Amino acid sequence: MVGAGVLGLPYSFVYLGWAGGMCVMLLSLAISWYTFYELVHLHEVPHPTHPGVKPPRRLNRYHELTQHAWGVVRGSWAILPFQVAVMSGLGVTYTVTGGSSLASLARRHGYVGVSRTGCIVAFSAAQVLLSQLPSFNDLTWVSGVGALMSLVYSVIAVTLSIGQASSGNQEQQPSYEPGTPGESSHEFLFGVFNAIATVCFAWGGHNVALEIQATLPYPPSTVQPMMRGVNLAYLAAFICYFGVSITGYAVFGNAVAENVLESIGQPLSLISLAEVCVVLHVAASCQVYSFPVYDMIQQALWRRGLRLSRAAARLVRAGYMLLICFVAALLPFFGDLMGLVGAIGVTPTTFLMPALLWLHLRRPPRSSIAFIGNVAIVVLCALVGVLGAVGSLHLIARHAAQYQLFS
Repeated sequence: MVGAGVLGLPYSFVYLGWAGGMCVMLLSLAISWYTFYELVHLHEVPHPTHPGVKPPRRLNRYHELTQHAWGVVRGSWAILPFQVAVMSGLGVTYTVTGGSSLASLARRHGYVGVSRTGCIVAFSAAQVLLSQLPSFNDLTWVSGVGALMSLVYSVIAVTLSIGQASSGNQEQQPSYEPGTPGESSHEFLFGVFNAIATVCFAWGGHNVALEIQATLPYPPSTVQPMMRGVNLAYLAAFICYFGVSITGYAVFGNAVAENVLESIGQPLSLISLAEVCVVLHVAASCQVYSFPVYDMIQQALWRRGLRLSRAAARLVRAGYMLLICFVAALLPFFGDLMGLVGAIGVTPTTFLMPALLWLHLRRPPRSSIAFIGNVAIVVLCALVGVLGAVGSLHLIARHAAQYQLFS
């Protein structure tokens, strides 16, 4: 649940300020948890021919749920393009992040000649090895390590921020006036759009929610144990996200860097440890979001009459990771593009689709809180998605002159 984007959350407060930042954080947390709750409770549906007699049918993939709601063709088109965009986009983003963190780590220790492209290739080599794990179930220890690493680098960021404030080494008192010096009003407005989108898109995990729930044994119902895990994950995310955001912005104010570790800088040993934790975390997260893609590829080939042997399936996985590596090395500025991918993909899969599915399958009365709340979620989050797309396109246009392939 906790993503490497947590280190960029303090920078969002530069444009949102204390009040706006806290409101957006709390509202996006509440909506994200509620839509996750809806997906978990839609995982089990009554048996189609013997409801109440035979065990319920389990919908183990997001597209199985949408197909159950709207039919095979419409259900597939309703979710698969957005899912593929998010999961492949996150694969590229995590690869760029992992390679960039490795390069930053090397440069901090005096290896200034290390290229980011080389580090992306090295990171991808490890990803090819991890892709050979037999199934999604075998990722338990990998995702466990990734979750632990995210907690470690979050604690380091919080601790060092507080330590820097208490040491009295800051050159000047931080400013909390929204915006950056010398910025025009329209630049500030686009900055607000990007900040709102950054905070909202930080809450994720919905793309693989049903795949994770599918690993739980039945009977008894998987809903209660899954919700316990979801609540623990959101509690950890709440502590990390709010801890890093509040301490980072409180200590550095509008001078905070887009990655709060860059603002801290010292001590080298702990900053290096945090960089290592980021690498391990994104390595684990990359596979969590890639395994469903492997499954989609194999299912697509199977529908065309191609049954892959175990060796061929391993080659397909390795080929997919090599493609991700190529795109990451070709477009190391993909972080700017990911804002657009997030607006197009994260908005539907995390916020819109669960609410629409709940309205369609559960059919709450129009006067009920559930109906009004879900309609409000759809309208509000669709607006956030549009603002995020506009802000991302503006960022891409502004930075286009600086882009270099394989840089």
